[in-house]
Amino acid sequence: MGMVIAEAFSFGLPVVGAEQLAIREVVGDSGVIVPIGDSQSLAYELNNLLSDSAYYKALVEKAFLRASLFEFDTFREKAVRLVKEVAANKKGGF
Repeated sequence: MGMVIAEAFSFGLPVVGAEQLAIREVVGDSGVIVPIGDSQSLAYELNNLLSDSAYYKALVEKAFLRASLFEFDTFREKAVRLVKEVAANKKGGF
C-alpha cells in the first residue's frame, strides 16, 4: 500500500488514507489520515479537498515534496536490473 501512496504523491495527487501505521508513515504530513471505518470523516475530508482549492493546492505541493523522499528512478533501475538478472540466470524453465 505504501508504494501506491508514494506513486500518487509523485503525480501530485492528494491522499486520504485510513489510520494504519504503514499508511500514516508514508503519508506523513503530506495528506490526510482518517479513522478506519469512519465514513463521515472520509466524506468530510474528501469534501474539503473538492471544495477548498487552497487546501487542495497545499496538499498537492506537499505531495510532490513527499514524493521526493522516495527515489522512484533508483527503485525502477534496481527492479529492471533484477528482472534482467533473473532472466539471464534462468535456464530451461521453472
